[in-house]
Amino acid sequence: MLRIIYNQWLLNTKNVVILIEFALINSNIINKMNEVYNQSGQPFGILESGIMLSNSGLVVVMLSVIFIMTMSDYPNASEDFYYHEIRTGRKQWYRSQVLFAILGTITYMIAIFGFAIIMVEKISFVANGWSTNITSYGQKYGLLSYIPLQLFNQMRPVKAYVLSSILIFTYLMFIMAIQMLGFVFGKKKQALISNILILIVGVCMSFFKNNIMWLFPFANSILWLHYDKYFKTTDLKVYGSIILYIFAIVVIYIFSYRHFMKEDIDRMKEEIV
Repeated sequence: MLRIIYNQWLLNTKNVVILIEFALINSNIINKMNEVYNQSGQPFGILESGIMLSNSGLVVVMLSVIFIMTMSDYPNASEDFYYHEIRTGRKQWYRSQVLFAILGTITYMIAIFGFAIIMVEKISFVANGWSTNITSYGQKYGLLSYIPLQLFNQMRPVKAYVLSSILIFTYLMFIMAIQMLGFVFGKKKQALISNILILIVGVCMSFFKNNIMWLFPFANSILWLHYDKYFKTTDLKVYGSIILYIFAIVVIYIFSYRHFMKEDIDRMKEEIV
């Protein structure tokens, strides 16, 4: 069942919109890194492109929007929904959808982060240390808007890369959980709209640095927002964000499962997008 769902998603023509994300990353991140490299002659760390894209507000917004578009069919309740539900049973069908959410999200992130690494491989070095372009020339070449002081003053690249990836992953999984919740209540389209509105409000709150921003996934998904610019701080805030959204994801999926097991199938199927 999982293989069928995953293959259907991979072959979905909606996924061509990921090319838009590649184009945005290329114009905002890759071109900037190549430009700086040509001027300074200094290579970047191999992970810095991924850290830059996951800490750029514009790129994270587009990454989220493209993800919502590619996953708008989730959970997939196509014309063969009845067949799969009867053949596998409700529990197995739901389990497969949860596993797909994890696998699909990881696949999407591998495509995005993998693209960023491949495109700068020739101008990069492999080491767990920040490049001179970031530490010494960051302000001169305008790189502090991508990797601000809050990051390279607080941690090494590997840690920044891992934490950034986890934060993005939890945000995308939260989007999937909301989609599932909408589906089981027969409100799939409303769930899609809710995800977009949550993103928009989160972006606005983060722009004005309002404390309310921490109630929204967008602020929690950007690593540098969790740290102070100059003073060394603990990782409790970022770990708190991770735990909070993992808890929220688990609760939403459990609640959705309980409702799914007793809801009328026809009511859910009516909301196919």
